[in-house]
Amino acid sequence: MSTNSTCMCDRQCLSVTCIFFDRLDDVQVDCCKCTPAPVHLINHRLFACSPITASVAVDLRVLELVKNLFARLTPNTTAWCDTLESFLDGQGYKLQGQGNLRR
Repeated sequence: MSTNSTCMCDRQCLSVTCIFFDRLDDVQVDCCKCTPAPVHLINHRLFACSPITASVAVDLRVLELVKNLFARLTPNTTAWCDTLESFLDGQGYKLQGQGNLRR
């Protein structure tokens, strides 16, 4: 991930660990004062852990799943199943029938 080539700011290269559903990736983010690392990360659908020198970033879809889980959290499996079904539906996956995850 690189910065605008017309920028005359001092550049800094950060190593950022990115958390996805299926993997962790270490990426190099080339940033400067006018375009900090979080701007580059959010343009790639990643949310930085820090507003300036991010070392970890999380895929926005992972954060959406966690947000939905905590919105429905109860001390049983129904919350987890409802959250997962809702999240998958939002991602375009349709489960056939009702209660498939509870079996």
